[in-house]
Amino acid sequence: MSEAAIRQGSQRVAEGKGSSVGGTKLSDALVRALPALEKGYTKTYDAGPDRIRGFGVRLTSSGARSFILNCTVAGIERTMTIGAYPTWSVAAARERLELEFEGIDKAAAEEESSGADFTPE
Repeated sequence: MSEAAIRQGSQRVAEGKGSSVGGTKLSDALVRALPALEKGYTKTYDAGPDRIRGFGVRLTSSGARSFILNCTVAGIERTMTIGAYPTWSVAAARERLELEFEGIDKAAAEEESSGADFTPE
């Protein structure tokens, strides 16, 4: 992926439009290559057919990179931080989310089978 495409995606976030940087799945190489803006921060989201919706990386103007998950809880949008890069790799952050989702899915299935009123958002 070209630096121009990465910059364009990052700029879209700075303008409040979000970014999935050219439909590319997040990788350690992509996270390392993301350029910081002069001020503020950018968010770049995972893309592709097997993406985890809301999974991305936040890059601050100081160059700090953190993996995030944007989600809605009780109708309020939240951004949860998973961990900092390079302490966490893309694969480790993705695996952590998959384990969390697996736990949520099991709890929902147990509630549903017990006859409790369960309505996913």
